Amino acid sequence: YQSFYPFGVLSAHHLERIDFEPVTIFYGSNGSGKTTALNVIAEKLKLERSAVYNKSSFFNDYIDLCGYTLKGTAIPANSRIITSNDVF
Repeated sequence: YQSFYPFGVLSAHHLERIDFEPVTIFYGSNGSGKTTALNVIAEKLKLERSAVYNKSSFFNDYIDLCGYTLKGTAIPANSRIITSNDVF
């Protein structure tokens, strides 16, 4: 799968885990995986979204391999992902 999106995008940068703080900033050059990471997180958490985004036929396979642990409170109802596509 490494040659199919999103496999290989995040692992190429050795991203295996994200520990969020009250403010977490993703930064990097174009193509570094920032949007991919946000799309994976949004899909895994089943967040509502308005804008359509590109998914390969392997995207859901990747999501199935991802996991998360919530510490503290649950994800608030009606949480959503807002991207630049929603703004523009």
